[in-house]
Amino acid sequence: MPAVPLTPRAHSDPGSGRLVGAVGAAVTLGLGVFTVVGAVRTGTGASLPLLATVVPAGLLGSVVVAARRADPVGRSLLAGAVLFLLGCAGEEWVLLGLPGRELAVWSQTWTYQTGLVPLFVLVPLYFPDGRLPSPRWRPVARAAVVLTPVVGLVVSCSTGAVSIGGVEHPNPFALPVPAWTGDALGIPVLVLVVLAAASVVVRLRRTRGPERARVALLVYAVVLTSLAFLTDGVVAHWWPDAYEGVFAVVQVVPVTVVAAATVSVLRHRLFDVERVLDRTLLWSLLTGCVLLGYVAVVGAFAAVSVDGAGVGFLAVAVVAVAVTPLRARLQRRVDRLVYGDRADPYRTLTLLGRRLGSALTPAAALASVVTAVADALRLPFVAIESRTPRGYETAAAHGDPPSADAEPVTVPLVHAGEEVGRLVLGGRGRRVELAPGDRRLLEDLARQVGVALHAVQVTEEARRLAADLQRSRERLVLAREEERRRIGRDLHDGLGPQLAGLTMTVEAARDLVGVDDTRARELLDGLLRRSDAAVGEVRRIAHLLRPPALDALGLEGALRSHAATVRAPDVEVAVADLPPLPAAVEVAAYRIALEAVHNAAVHAAAATCRVVVRCEDDALHLTVTDDGRGLPPVPPAGVGLSSMAERAAELGGRCTVTRGPTGGTVLEAALPCTAGAPGGR
Repeated sequence: MPAVPLTPRAHSDPGSGRLVGAVGAAVTLGLGVFTVVGAVRTGTGASLPLLATVVPAGLLGSVVVAARRADPVGRSLLAGAVLFLLGCAGEEWVLLGLPGRELAVWSQTWTYQTGLVPLFVLVPLYFPDGRLPSPRWRPVARAAVVLTPVVGLVVSCSTGAVSIGGVEHPNPFALPVPAWTGDALGIPVLVLVVLAAASVVVRLRRTRGPERARVALLVYAVVLTSLAFLTDGVVAHWWPDAYEGVFAVVQVVPVTVVAAATVSVLRHRLFDVERVLDRTLLWSLLTGCVLLGYVAVVGAFAAVSVDGAGVGFLAVAVVAVAVTPLRARLQRRVDRLVYGDRADPYRTLTLLGRRLGSALTPAAALASVVTAVADALRLPFVAIESRTPRGYETAAAHGDPPSADAEPVTVPLVHAGEEVGRLVLGGRGRRVELAPGDRRLLEDLARQVGVALHAVQVTEEARRLAADLQRSRERLVLAREEERRRIGRDLHDGLGPQLAGLTMTVEAARDLVGVDDTRARELLDGLLRRSDAAVGEVRRIAHLLRPPALDALGLEGALRSHAATVRAPDVEVAVADLPPLPAAVEVAAYRIALEAVHNAAVHAAAATCRVVVRCEDDALHLTVTDDGRGLPPVPPAGVGLSSMAERAAELGGRCTVTRGPTGGTVLEAALPCTAGAPGGR
């Protein structure tokens, strides 16, 4: 058996790997077929239960070696299976009485014992990634590699006899090596099997995520097999009379290890073996079916006492007729097993459509999409990233993200000619290798996913706008109630006492008329001054509600009037012909412009400021530019900037403040002219 490295080599020749895998599969099938035919011919079936373990192990090892020649898992599976199959075939060789019986008897002395170590020690140690759980397990791996040839050499030269078909056969190449040495070497082999089972348990406890799922099944299988081997050794030593029945059960238990490894390889796409595995399974199953069909036809003719040279010819003819439809049927089943739903693109698209149709929420729809794609392509990670002004953001994901050095495959998601996101696919290795058929399937899937993602984006945008609208309404209600409270306070605390005082003064003056006219006149003069103050208070409150300049001068005149009062900067106002504007739009534009001019004078230290107002596309556009110092890299979160933005947003418009191309500050506001009934001038 070739030495198994402690860690897999980084590179290997793929051509030589495929050659070794093909030869290994051919040897496995050849030895297996010979054993089955021999068992049928001799009427014995002692080796048949063991074939259920070693033939799948050999085929799986051949597939892994073909994909990754240097991987110790594949090499160990193939080496152990071939050793066991040599023993099984050798037993049938002896029973058939073929030439070279001495070599066949001799193979019985060492093949089974040496095959144990690769299959049940090295495979658990290195599964699933071809590396040991930690450097602490290197002594166990080294001991297994060294012990394998030692066990084979010692037992092949021992003087013990071999029982084949109930007949004891002496070792034809025996040397003066006591027979008990083979039993003694079985103890360290059993210890290594137990340690290998412990390594799988340790690996399971230390791993998280996808790798834990890859190992979980193997843990139960290896632990069960270790207990079976321990039971086999104890019964053989202490209760030999019961050994035959126990051995019949023990030799079936190891099939769980191969089954667990096979399930992990298929379900988690280990070793990138799909293409090789598909072909290997197809031809292996086809070979087995042909063999069984041949045996069945021959047996059927024999049952009706038909004999002669023509029976074999008829059996071959029947099998040949059935091969083509059988191959097509097996191909579909194997493709479905290996590739999943992507073997049937129509089915994949149908399932995706059903999942989208049954989703209750946008998030559930995208989650169903990534799950469907991952199941169809057998990928460990699939994500949908939505395109936003800030870049790509993950909208839904299935599985754990690949490592930082991995190179995932990205597929653009397009709707109505515009990219709305991308589909990200991650494999288990550094790169994801996709066949042309997989890429075509992805393109078909991307069309449906693009529509789904666009629908989700529209829904989310509608929700965001609804939430913004709700917040704006809440702010409006709060601002309105606060304004009412302030006006009520001003009326109650300011204008109310003034009017009450005026009333009392009028009553006092009335009582003094005809009694003390001079005093009455003084009270009336004071009443005039206080009434003027009350009128001023009313105007002040009214100005807070709506600037009087707008009613008196209109928007253009009010802006020019305010510009004339500003000493610095030099304010220039340019207003195009404006249609009648809603009162709310006039107030918002006026206050935003005044705030921008104030910022240019106080914060920007500008020398000139230009205010431009125009109406275009059913919106009032306000632009205020200055030549000041401009915005800092991180604009301050001031009340003025936020209030201007809120005034525009309340009317369904927008307001942005940016740095000018040559310096200074540029404010741009757009206010819909349909925000209310016309008013103003």
